[in-house]
Amino acid sequence: PPRTWKAQSSPVQVFRVAAGTEEHSAVSRAFYASLSRQQDGVITILHVERVQNIPLWNEYVTARKLVRDKNGGDANEAEMWHGTRATPPQTLYEDKECAFD
Repeated sequence: PPRTWKAQSSPVQVFRVAAGTEEHSAVSRAFYASLSRQQDGVITILHVERVQNIPLWNEYVTARKLVRDKNGGDANEAEMWHGTRATPPQTLYEDKECAFD
């Protein structure tokens, strides 16, 4: 797992990322950089949460290796952001049908 992950008591857990930490700053910078000029100054990050999903991480590592091997070392990775409005965030990391894939 990534070095920022904390010890877990269950396979899927959510951790609040403390403001002012290197992780929070890096995520905030990358998120704001992904916005269009129209959204500049309109969107405010209220807080950052890290979803630690061990089974999904293991699937990701396996798939990344297959893609990397197929593409001569390039895993073809991209960062994606997800904010929620009406959908509870838990749906994205607990419900296998709606979850990250």
